[in-house]
Amino acid sequence: WNDVDWEHSFITPYAAKVIKVMLRGRNTAGKQITIGYSFMNIREAQVSICCFIGETLIDMRAGSKKAIKDIELGDLVVVERGTAEVIELHPTTLGDRQLYSINGGTAFVTSEHPFRTEEGWKSIDPERTKLEREGLYEELSGALQIGDKVLKNDGVYHEITEITSVDGDPNTPLYNFTVNLDDHSYFADGYCVHNK
Repeated sequence: WNDVDWEHSFITPYAAKVIKVMLRGRNTAGKQITIGYSFMNIREAQVSICCFIGETLIDMRAGSKKAIKDIELGDLVVVERGTAEVIELHPTTLGDRQLYSINGGTAFVTSEHPFRTEEGWKSIDPERTKLEREGLYEELSGALQIGDKVLKNDGVYHEITEITSVDGDPNTPLYNFTVNLDDHSYFADGYCVHNK
């Protein structure tokens, strides 16, 4: 890293238990990188960022797929209504959380990450979503559960028949990113998810 700059570090006025941190810098090749934009629950001393395991496949504009751990700033990803550019990266670790699988797939997501359903955005654990960001929590229309129908990359809403949790290594790297459109979505392992 070169030219590292802490852009923000403050406690939000709405919830003293939450702190926001932003780190911008350039890697050794001179490419600008944004890392952080994380929210920490000070009271419980844990980072609470909704994310995916590194092997989660992201739908790219060119029709290909890319592991989320390999996503870079400037990448063009498929969103609910077209394509968008990745403008921020949000790596973290699993910590004391669990990973969840849907319909027998790989356990790939934390409980606070919202999915697009027929009723709007839902996460497995809305209270964990609230710990991350109150504004994100306010976008939710409830808890994601069996029977809900979630939007997939084929444009069809598929019914959830199973949600399973597994424990993981607290040091497991997790990833998320933000896109430059108000669409607030991208496709992870085929599911339409919130871009945080």
